[in-house]
Amino acid sequence: MLAINPNYAEGFYNRTCTESLQKKEKLALKDLKRAIELNIELKEDAKSDEDFDNIKESEEFKRIIGTQD
Repeated sequence: MLAINPNYAEGFYNRTCTESLQKKEKLALKDLKRAIELNIELKEDAKSDEDFDNIKESEEFKRIIGTQD
């Protein structure tokens, strides 16, 4: 298992990319939420990141990045 610095937002973001590509939605959303908590600017990156195509339609993803209807 990869050790991750609990305050390294980009580490959580990058792990989210990998988890999304592997279709591990629950883990990806958990890590994305943590990444954005640590660095709010990552919210804008997440909106257009193609690595998140597998999770973009999820209500949780929309809630996390603030695009929920």
